[in-house]
This record gives sequence, structure tokens and C-alpha cells, in this order.
Amino acid sequence: MMLNKSTDGVNWEPVDKDHPVSYVGGGSELGWMFDLQGHFWGVIRNEDGDESGWGSRVAHGYPG
Repeated sequence: MMLNKSTDGVNWEPVDKDHPVSYVGGGSELGWMFDLQGHFWGVIRNEDGDESGWGSRVAHGYPG
């Protein structure tokens, strides 16, 4: 999974250029949102499975 950003909706770049890939595994899609404190929360659907098995993964990030 990669978390990218765009200012025009056409040209995209990684949110964190030092870490362009945020997750490697069996994830097939990600739903995400920000909470009232600006923290990033996401749920990765791990439908393909990986070394940890099957199911969902929770992603979390702090602002700034």
C-alpha cells in the first residue's frame, strides 16, 4: 500500500518521500480517515493473506 498526495488530482507523489511504500503484504484495499486530533486511521483488507495470515490490519499515523 502507498499513501500518496496531490494538489491537482492528476500528479501524485508519496506523502513521505523517504518511505513511499507504507505496507507490504496481502492487502488489497484500504479505507481511511482522520480523527478530530488529526491522527490518520486506516483499515487494510488483507484478502490475499501474508506471513501473518488473513484478516484486517489497522494503520495509524500522527500529524506532522
